[in-house]
Amino acid sequence: MSPRTRSPGRTRSPDRTRMLPAAVAAAVLLLLGGAASAGPAAFASALAVPAAPPTSTLPAPAIPAAAAAPAAPIAAAPIAGTRITATPITAVALATVTGGICTTCSSGGGGGGGGDGSSGSPQPIGSPYWVTYRVTLDSSYYSPASLASQINNWSSATITGTFGYTRKVVRDVQFSGGFASFVSASVGGEVSLTTSASVSYPVPPMSFAKLYVKYYTARQTYYGHQYQDFSDGSRVIVATDYGPYQSTSTVLGYVTGPL
Repeated sequence: MSPRTRSPGRTRSPDRTRMLPAAVAAAVLLLLGGAASAGPAAFASALAVPAAPPTSTLPAPAIPAAAAAPAAPIAAAPIAGTRITATPITAVALATVTGGICTTCSSGGGGGGGGDGSSGSPQPIGSPYWVTYRVTLDSSYYSPASLASQINNWSSATITGTFGYTRKVVRDVQFSGGFASFVSASVGGEVSLTTSASVSYPVPPMSFAKLYVKYYTARQTYYGHQYQDFSDGSRVIVATDYGPYQSTSTVLGYVTGPL
């Protein structure tokens, strides 16, 4: 091929990139021409689009379960055709795990069960009993003090004087029932007592001594629970009660002075 003239006095070398399509086209024409000379069937075969390559019949490689998804917990299901057997454990091991209580043991059977079938449940021990868990002071007061007795010592030596007074003791549980009986026993029994009593004090020389008496009264409320103990070491509240209690006691005062 001769170079193409683009402008007067200027030439370009042949463009090889443009010569390639022409060469390819010439080759195609040559093939088609040979096919045509060989016959219509060969010419049609030359023009036919190549068929797609056959697909593989081999199975796709398996993706490991760990790569496909996070591992799931293995279900604890028995495998078909297998037999699951339980191995008995000792009574000591059972007591360690269950605290000595077996809710599925048969009567008189293994696992430490009793002969009557009820040993798995805690059994009551003894009788219910009362316990005071709270005492409140509702009110209290003193009576006015009064002179009970007086002794004068005109001597020059100390003497021992005996002073008489009226002693009052009151313990009054002002409700009834089992808890009331328990409170009465815990305070020493109910009593309402007024007696004559005496007490001795030293009296200095040339001095007087006076004994004063007053009475202290308190009103309280006692609160109690009734418990039942069980064989497993526990206890359960089976009753609750409360009630008023009043007490009176005697308070003494001793005073001395010169004559």
